[in-house]
Amino acid sequence: EAARRAQCTNNLKQIALATHNYHDSLNRLPPGDDNGTFAGMSAFVRIMPFMELGNSFVLYDPAKGNSDPLNKQVVSQKIPGYLCPSCAFAREVPDPVCDANNRAPGTYAFCSGNADPYGTKVTGTENNGAILNGGCDPTDLASIIDGTSNTFLAGESHWFFKDYKF
Repeated sequence: EAARRAQCTNNLKQIALATHNYHDSLNRLPPGDDNGTFAGMSAFVRIMPFMELGNSFVLYDPAKGNSDPLNKQVVSQKIPGYLCPSCAFAREVPDPVCDANNRAPGTYAFCSGNADPYGTKVTGTENNGAILNGGCDPTDLASIIDGTSNTFLAGESHWFFKDYKF
């Protein structure tokens, strides 16, 4: 278990490094989604080239949704760096009842702030974290005025609940 916990910690460090490298390349942090519909490219897809997953990333067409058959070949991959080795799935993931897109599971999530995690400018509940959803103004490290060491970027998000559907 100690080795799995160490690997989980390393996965989070790699996600953080990839996010910083994304920022260094584009001068902004990756958005949580493209346009607030949550049907497009997520921040986890955007950082793939910085996680040594460039071959998969080039297969993703950002002009199509994540349920498009072309993009399913990318979003349905179980990526070890996006899975905590200690996670025990208490139900089938993806769940065909709630995830018709057949997206692979991930046990990490980006923090979008302390407001509505699905908030956008359009819904009027814009998030206030580092990783913002589509329609929100892009965030860069300079705009985090209390410093990045005081900002939660990503953490574990387990699929342990059997009746969790969304």
